[in-house]
Amino acid sequence: KRAKKTMTLTFATEDGASETTVSGVETVLLNIPHNALENVGFAADAFSAKSEKVLDSVTTSSMNKVYAYYADAWWASKLGMMEGTFSSRDYDAPLEGRYHDGPIKCVVGKDDDGQPVYSGVKVPFGNCSGALEVYYSGGVSYYQAQMTDPRAPVTVSTADDDALKKDVHAALVGFHADLLSGAGVDPAALELPETVVLSNWIADGDFTPGIGRFTLGDDARAVARNPTNGEYNLFVANQDYGYKSGWANGGLLMAEKVLQANLGLAPPAWLDADYYANKVVAVP
Repeated sequence: KRAKKTMTLTFATEDGASETTVSGVETVLLNIPHNALENVGFAADAFSAKSEKVLDSVTTSSMNKVYAYYADAWWASKLGMMEGTFSSRDYDAPLEGRYHDGPIKCVVGKDDDGQPVYSGVKVPFGNCSGALEVYYSGGVSYYQAQMTDPRAPVTVSTADDDALKKDVHAALVGFHADLLSGAGVDPAALELPETVVLSNWIADGDFTPGIGRFTLGDDARAVARNPTNGEYNLFVANQDYGYKSGWANGGLLMAEKVLQANLGLAPPAWLDADYYANKVVAVP
């Protein structure tokens, strides 16, 4: 179905009701994780046995990440807690968070038009709003149960009667109750967060990414990057195979390596030359 050095791509809806085919494609770059790659209908002879083994050399795990956004970032404004971690399994919503891993902004005045002026840095005990990282660790059943669809990995809670929002707030306030009381703050007086954002990385989804880790070395990454051994300009660049497994910048580095090593493109002007030489050119 494919002429040498070109490919035919077929895009179809999940129910198969609609299908679009594009022929004569010369170059394809797939930024998709391992589990999604397994569900692409490649031609039977697309990959060699070696390439298939390399592409399958990914272990995938489930994780959750949760942020709560408060109009009053009370952990900073009331407690001055800007760094450090906290952990508890004593509440419905598990806690495994970091005070420093969440954006906050602090008002330090007003301009001539009466608009707020922000500090540009976090201010302990300042007039701050922002997000607190509530949980970032392995997948747990409480947060996994909040996932509305296996292909919709992000759940956003904004309604005050939403169980996720109430449970997260109750856990945070309960955990910090003694510190708040000691600072002269009634824990019960703290308002609910405006928004709770939950992400689910699941290990067994057909397309939804998990946290993948490539189990082989950089030489094997070169195979994963162009798994057809040069017969086709078909490339893979994703965090599951990238030069820093499990992190988005690893996939970006892999994409840059494709452009440099496989397609012969010059480095982008905005990318630091030493970084490009060490992180892109120097790797296999």
